This record gives sequence, C-alpha cells and structure tokens, in this order.
Amino acid sequence: MNWAEEIHVKNVWTAVPRTVEDVVLLANWATQNGYKLRPRGYMHTWAPIVLPPDSTACEKVILIDTTKYLIGMRMESRHYPASVTVQTGASLDNLLVFLEENGFGIMSHPASGDLSVGGMLAVGAHGTGLSIDGQSYGSISNLVVSLNAIVWNEVNQTFEIRTFPRSDPATKALLVNLGRIFLSEVTLRVTRSHNLECISRSDIPPEELFADPREVAPATRTISKLLHIHGALEITSLAFTPVPWLKTWTVQPKQPEYSRHVRIPYNYPLTDNYRGMNVNYILKAILSWNWRDHTKLLGQLMGIGILTAHPNLWGPSKNVLLYVQSTTIRTVGLGYVVITHRRNLQLVINRFTRFYNKLLESYADNNLFPVNLGLEIRVTGVDNPDNVGIPNAEAPILSPVTPVPGRPDLNTAIWFNIVTITGTRNATNFKHKLETFLINIPESLAVVRPEWSKSWAYTGSGAWKNSHILHETIPSNFKDWKLAMSIFNQLDPQYVFTNSFLESLMQL
Repeated sequence: MNWAEEIHVKNVWTAVPRTVEDVVLLANWATQNGYKLRPRGYMHTWAPIVLPPDSTACEKVILIDTTKYLIGMRMESRHYPASVTVQTGASLDNLLVFLEENGFGIMSHPASGDLSVGGMLAVGAHGTGLSIDGQSYGSISNLVVSLNAIVWNEVNQTFEIRTFPRSDPATKALLVNLGRIFLSEVTLRVTRSHNLECISRSDIPPEELFADPREVAPATRTISKLLHIHGALEITSLAFTPVPWLKTWTVQPKQPEYSRHVRIPYNYPLTDNYRGMNVNYILKAILSWNWRDHTKLLGQLMGIGILTAHPNLWGPSKNVLLYVQSTTIRTVGLGYVVITHRRNLQLVINRFTRFYNKLLESYADNNLFPVNLGLEIRVTGVDNPDNVGIPNAEAPILSPVTPVPGRPDLNTAIWFNIVTITGTRNATNFKHKLETFLINIPESLAVVRPEWSKSWAYTGSGAWKNSHILHETIPSNFKDWKLAMSIFNQLDPQYVFTNSFLESLMQL
C-alpha cells in the first residue's frame, strides 16, 4: 500500500536481502525465470513507480525491501568538500542523525524523514531554499559524487555491481531513475552542521503574499521579497481560511531571543499530532456527513492549530526542517514544478494562485468542495552540477529541476502541491483542470514538469491516465529523455527493474 493508501496490491512476494550481492543473485535469477524486481523503501510515494494498481500485473513480481539491511553509512571525507557514503535502504532520518553526530548535515532536504535514500534519488526529491551562502539548491540527486548500481554485463551475460563516478556519461541518467535501475550505494556531498531558525506566521493576507508584482507597493510582503530576506520558505494555504501559513528558515549560529531550542525533529503539532488514530478514516467519515460545512470547519480548525503552535523554533537544521512523519494525515497531492526566471517568480505564483482560488470558488458556488487541505508552495534553484565539485559532472537528466538547455534565464523552481484527503469527492476533476492550466503556461515564461513522487497526468477519472501528458508533454520537457531511456535499456536490457506503468511511460 502506498502513502496515499490508493494503491493496494495483495500477495506480492517480498525479498529481504542482507547484502548487495544477494540482490545481484536475485536479479540473475529473475532474468532466467521471467520475474520483475521492484526496489522498495518506505513507500512514501503517491505515483505507481514501485507497483501499479493493477494487481494482475504483479503476478511475477518480487519487492526488494532495502530498509532492513542495506542501510550502512560512513564518512568519506571530513574536510571540505566533505562527503558521506550511504546504502540506498537507509532512511533520511538515520542519515541526518549520523551526519549530525559527525558534525555535518544537508542544507536543503525533504520534510519527511521516512524516505529511503534510494527513493529520494529515484524521484529527484527536494527541500526548499533558493539561495543560502551564495549557492542555489536543487534536488538531492544533484549532491551525488558517485554511485553503485546493479547493471547488466553484456560480455558475461549477468548482472553485476558497477561503480559510476559523477563524471561517467551514464551517471546523469541514473541520478533520477524512477526505480528503473537498482542503486545500491551512493556518495553524497554534505555541509558543515548549522543551526536554523524557523519562524511560523499567519499575519500576511494572500492578497499581499501572492500579489501581482506589477501592482505592489514598496512595503508589500510578497513571496519574492521574503525569499530575498530568508532564502528558504514554505507556504501552506489551507482551504477556506483567510491567511496562509508561512514558514521561513534562516541560518542563525546563535539562538535568537524568543525562539525555542529544539533538540529533536518533528516539532509542528499540526502535522504530526495523530499517533495511534486512524485519522483519515475519521476525517472522511466526518466530511461525508456535510462536505460544505465540515470542509470549511476542517480548514478553520487547522488554522487554529497553526496559531497555537510555537511560532519560533531554533536548533540543528534537521530539527526544524523535518516535520512530516508516518503518523500524519494521509493525503493525495497533485505535484508540479514550474521552472522560471527569478524575476518572474512572483508573477507565476500570482497567476497560479488566482486561477486556483477562482476555480475553488466556482466549485464552492456549486456546493462542491474538492480541496479540504490546501495549496503548498516551495521554491528552490535548479540542479547546478558545478555545486558538486566534480570535473565533467552533468545535471540529472530526469530531475524535475534539471536546467533547461539554451535557457540559462530559467534559474528558479516553484513547486506547487494541491493536497486533499484520500477519497475526497470531485478532487480528480479539479486537479485535472489545475494541471491543464499549469502545462499550458507559455514557454516564454516557464517550463513545467511533474514532481515524480506525486500525482500527475490526470484525466477526469484519475491520475497517470492522460496519454497525451504521459507520452508527449512530459518527454518533450526533458531534452535528453530519449538518451536516458537508451541508457536504462542498455544497463537493464532484460527489463528486470521495471513494471507495467514504467513500461508505458517510457514506451518500452
């Protein structure tokens, strides 16, 4: 079962390898017996990258649980540029703890700690942060120095473990691979440990935060201006609440006055105060009684939760950046990234939020409430291979924030997520309309790509069903899409590490 609890597949065999060599043996066995292998981390994903919902396609599939034994890690270098080597079944939680114990960290990473390293690299996972200490942060995949993968040896006609340095021409396809290739170990660039202050606030109305940049007064507190001050922010605009929840993160070596020192992660009660409860079942039951009033009430109650939480937190970076655990509300999120110029960031956000709010209002006018949580916005840079410090390094081909060839002006990535509780009525059609708006943003202004781990390619009946988006829109927005497919097929010509969904997306 995946994170959103939408994909349920029963009676799938699971292998728990103790070593990478065990996976090699299994890959060679699968080749001889017509089986597929799917690497499995913590299943914190929405997209059917591990398994598609069609159970008949899983009759000869074995899941490889990487999280039990393929979790080793070691520091490679403690001097700048520092790096850590970690097996791909290790969780982000454990990796960040290990790094902190050794005096290091990762400047920008996802808010969920229950992600495997391999899972993050499969989808090009990201944090939030546009410019801190003069660098521009993109995906976790862009931190890779080298990696080990299980690939086919054409001479010996077997799978084997092979090391790919970042400078290898094939590596750029492996850095974001959608689970098409099994990565066993990676070496990542890391930074010195640092403290952050996170300030939560809900005092800036959306008319000001999302304002049209052509109409704002000098004192207007827009997203663009706040990014210039803080470098990292996240916005959660809860449905049917008057003011968005804004979080900003700023590097602060010393504890600021009025900030609470946090010594462990997960310090936002609104997102994780549900341990031991079947929250989704309860919420769906309540909402089903009266979608109109209870949807609005849910947004208002969550807004109260924001106001009652401690507004200022300070401590080691992981303690203020991590806030989503397995105990949080299970949701479905339409996820897209818009690559644009820094100067157009505010304009893109203004256009999208205006369309989103008008569409939401038009549904509400017809007594329809397709969104009961809200809109999330984060901003990062694009993947800059120069940041890794390896000669001849190239950006990940399939990263959602890989640079757009010939467009150096497109240097900023805006991540939009529309979040609803699993099973929300009318959400599918609503997200289809939002997606249609996004993919039709003029190319002169931006390039639009899916956030691989989320839901996308909507029709009126569901996600991942829009053949035009799957086979035309998405490939056309990645210049070297065909090259990546060619590299995957060369390294796994038996199509062992794939599934029916990936075969359709990649047209195998």
